[in-house]
Amino acid sequence: MTAVAQRVDPVTFEVIRHRLWAINDEQAMIAARMSGSPVIYEVYDFNAGILTPEGHGLVAGIYILHHAATIDFFVQRILREWPRDDVREGDMFFNERPEYGALHSNDGILVTPIFHGGEIVCWSGLAMHDEDVGSPVPGSFVVGARDSFGEAPLFPMVKMVEGFKLRRDVEGVFLRNSRTAEHNALNLRARLASLTVTHRRIRELIDDYGVDTFKACQEEIVDYVERVVRGHLRETPDGTWFHSIHLDHNGNENELYEIPCSLTKTGDRLIVDFTGTRGRRPARSTARGRRSRARSRASS
Repeated sequence: MTAVAQRVDPVTFEVIRHRLWAINDEQAMIAARMSGSPVIYEVYDFNAGILTPEGHGLVAGIYILHHAATIDFFVQRILREWPRDDVREGDMFFNERPEYGALHSNDGILVTPIFHGGEIVCWSGLAMHDEDVGSPVPGSFVVGARDSFGEAPLFPMVKMVEGFKLRRDVEGVFLRNSRTAEHNALNLRARLASLTVTHRRIRELIDDYGVDTFKACQEEIVDYVERVVRGHLRETPDGTWFHSIHLDHNGNENELYEIPCSLTKTGDRLIVDFTGTRGRRPARSTARGRRSRARSRASS
């Protein structure tokens, strides 16, 4: 048992862990019920997450998983690039660019820090698919674009909300570029409402158990998931597996792109190797070392 785990008894740990799951599920349902877009309230093309102060996933919703997984990238980018003294209670940051964590331009992410005693104690976030965010093509899927300037407008990381209130000037720029401005405006308010409720629920949780216990449980959730995942890996036979797929079009010409992938499992370690992928530098990722987002997500 880790030093962190020794500070939280098992019953308290399970209560807080499941309460975080319930808070996140409420966050998702509020957004879905407020949205006026059938892509959200019927298809559930969205997800919600709660993250550590450093932007590592604690809980992910039961909806489209990769929406919640990419919220981590956005929060970590805010922590790296946004002036820390300009991140305040009630601020919410918006992004719809893939290089900042969105899956594509339609998947706008809104995140907010939750403070206690002037310190960020966690983040919550929500990614939702907007029906149209601009571009020459309705729906914003521009198959023949030659570069990012031929797709949807390039909307950078911005502070969309201050003091739990939408910044109308920033919202206006975002909505002006959309053919479905009414639905997009409602989706923004659905995100805002759900994150505001989550802020209140987290504060209630801290009031019940104390901020030290709350932070300790976050550490233990990450440790617990790592132990479980590595335990499953150790039970799996060692080996190497390989597969290759091909993309047969680049959006403009019939070009063939190979994507090979080898997966090597040794003990409790995984290595995923994409060496040989056409048009990309050799990529290699490992499950060893840092606490990965995948391990954290399993806690949900």
